[in-house]
Amino acid sequence: MRYLFITIFLLPRMLTAQRQHDTKRQVYLSSSQEAGLFQYSKRMIANCKINPLDEFEFARRILDIYQIDIGTYPGNYIPLDADNQDVTVAVKDARYIHFANSSSPTDIDELALCNYNKLILHNDKSAFAYFKTSMPYVITELIKDYGYTGNNDWLAFTFDYLDEIRDSEEFNRFLFSVDDQQKLVLRKKMVAKILEIHPDLLYNTFSIVEFIQRSPEQYKEPDESIAVILDAGLQHDIVGVCEMAFANKPALIKKLKSKKYYGLPTLTNYVEHYYKTPAERARQEQENSDYYLLEVSRNTKDKSIAKHGVIHDKDGFTNLRQNSNSHSARVLAKIRENEPFLYWPLEGDWWVVELQNGLRGFVHASRIKEVK
Repeated sequence: MRYLFITIFLLPRMLTAQRQHDTKRQVYLSSSQEAGLFQYSKRMIANCKINPLDEFEFARRILDIYQIDIGTYPGNYIPLDADNQDVTVAVKDARYIHFANSSSPTDIDELALCNYNKLILHNDKSAFAYFKTSMPYVITELIKDYGYTGNNDWLAFTFDYLDEIRDSEEFNRFLFSVDDQQKLVLRKKMVAKILEIHPDLLYNTFSIVEFIQRSPEQYKEPDESIAVILDAGLQHDIVGVCEMAFANKPALIKKLKSKKYYGLPTLTNYVEHYYKTPAERARQEQENSDYYLLEVSRNTKDKSIAKHGVIHDKDGFTNLRQNSNSHSARVLAKIRENEPFLYWPLEGDWWVVELQNGLRGFVHASRIKEVK
């Protein structure tokens, strides 16, 4: 119940907050007074002795991680922040990233600044170790805020964090971005990376699928998003999410078929060959139980404890059926009036019967008369 409460009541607030984060893209710090802030970080970055990237490689690295093309922005200072926790700015002429806790020069930590640039621009492992121990949120927020999936070490660290906190609200922030129409868009690459690196996290998708089904209008492609999540779960043998989704919205199966399952092979194979509706599963379980009674159980094969009987039916005959269901079970034979047989009474309404020729099946108890 607590998990469901988080899903229904807290997730909408999370989505609103993420929209604010994802849509905050403004050019600032363009005046000479504001630009003076960077004189401090420029001097610090010179002390870091980091090999500077060329203009093209610097822009490519920013685009790869932050999804921001700095070449399309005017001015020398391009904000990279997805929230207001830090001041993170790409400085184009010096080709480094200003990283500080605020806009005050006294809040620039030279060690953090150096390591941030080593991490982002050079994928430096020692810088990664520094942030893991001293500022772990830097790693996780690069993944969450920008959907970056290009570094498996960063992802593994982040997925371990998600597994540890077990927060469905936070997990949703990693899986979805927000487009210009304020619609939530599933990060398919993130789902693929979770499956590759930490597939047990997919057990957390029960609440995600449920929320998509409750509020599809908030998603750009709700059915496809569900399909991608279900397919990933099935690849990790998580069938429960599928069964829940189809039970909640039976029409989803028809929609998926009309879209050819969005080209997802595991989902296609499961629905076409393995999935059964609750009614079909109940029938299958009944058939398995019936097979056990007819072919396996000693208690219904031991003739020394069987009773002798004939039919008791005004029609003069009754049907011997393959399963204990008069509406759908196949008729194996007709038992005529006064035709003797053996039977084994059971707790339910259908009893096991064996004819003189050895044919075995089920007859409704109301049609059986014991012969002393």
